[in-house]
Amino acid sequence: MSKYFASKRVPANSSRYFDNQVDAVNQTSGSISLNWDMDRQFFFNIAYNKNLIKFDSKQNTQVPTDSASSYKNTLRYLLGNKTIESYLKRAKAVIEIGCGQGELVLSLQSYGVSILGYDSVATSNSPFIRQELFTFQEKGDFYIMRCVLPHIESPWHFLDELLQDSNSLVLIEYQDLHFILNNGLWNRISHDHVNIFTDRAFHTKYRVLASGSVNSEWKYVLVTSIKSNGVSYCPGPHIDFPIAMRSLERQRHNFLQFFLRRDNPLVIYGGAGTGAILSAELKNLGKKVLFAADIDPGKQNLFMEYSGVEIRHPVDILDCSKDVVVIVANPSHLRFARKFIGKRYCVTTSIPTKNLKSAEW
Repeated sequence: MSKYFASKRVPANSSRYFDNQVDAVNQTSGSISLNWDMDRQFFFNIAYNKNLIKFDSKQNTQVPTDSASSYKNTLRYLLGNKTIESYLKRAKAVIEIGCGQGELVLSLQSYGVSILGYDSVATSNSPFIRQELFTFQEKGDFYIMRCVLPHIESPWHFLDELLQDSNSLVLIEYQDLHFILNNGLWNRISHDHVNIFTDRAFHTKYRVLASGSVNSEWKYVLVTSIKSNGVSYCPGPHIDFPIAMRSLERQRHNFLQFFLRRDNPLVIYGGAGTGAILSAELKNLGKKVLFAADIDPGKQNLFMEYSGVEIRHPVDILDCSKDVVVIVANPSHLRFARKFIGKRYCVTTSIPTKNLKSAEW
């Protein structure tokens, strides 16, 4: 069995934050060991330990409205794609699994959609939000799962359960493996994102009624009933994903080794999942990160799980010395980060090491 991205010390929960550094650092770490499923064309973490996942008040499910995973992006195609909109409006019982704080649920309610949301860390007192995990206790004919299936240990079994009724539909949002590879986003791979999907993964077993891009990083697919023939179909160019993943592993190694040999103080731009993994990997090398900068006020003045790195407002970068290097955790955020870094050196995890070596710092 081929394994990829082996790492024994990463945060078990990449979106969990603490009031003090001691509690953050003392959390049990998770591991990563990816395996490639040739038939389904997706990666999964065989080192995943569900007992380390904590559904408590430390989990941050509040997504800023300008985030790539904002519910507003979902709402835009739900009501803009005619195929999806027609199915949605005909549905008698819509259920969002893992609804966060219920932003999408309440928005769709205002459009006349009959919908319930389930999330164990929801704090809303709305009668349309159930503050519990979805365990098939209620049936719907249209299910919505935004960044939920990547967290489920047995994703295909879970989908099969939802699709037992041949009339049921499931809308899935997932982070695209192509995006991760094309942007060198090695720090997107975490313990709690158990599955990393390709387009083909859903076409191999289910009837796909609609699919598309939420934005550059996220994709969606609307599926129904299990295929009888299991014919594989790949809508994109052929990629040897195991080879591509090995290349991404080398990039991670070279990037981290380069910073291991430098003494510049470091600041991470991005306090969400990619920032949490980057902070952890730098900690494992013994490197000091001054803080992580994030525009989300819900994360500021808190500490990331495992690494214990504090999250501050991005304006604090301007108070740092000129030799600080700002590492942007997600290359999609580079344009926003430049507003706060002044003349300090700024890189992303996707920049080739040879370009770093030639830079004048």
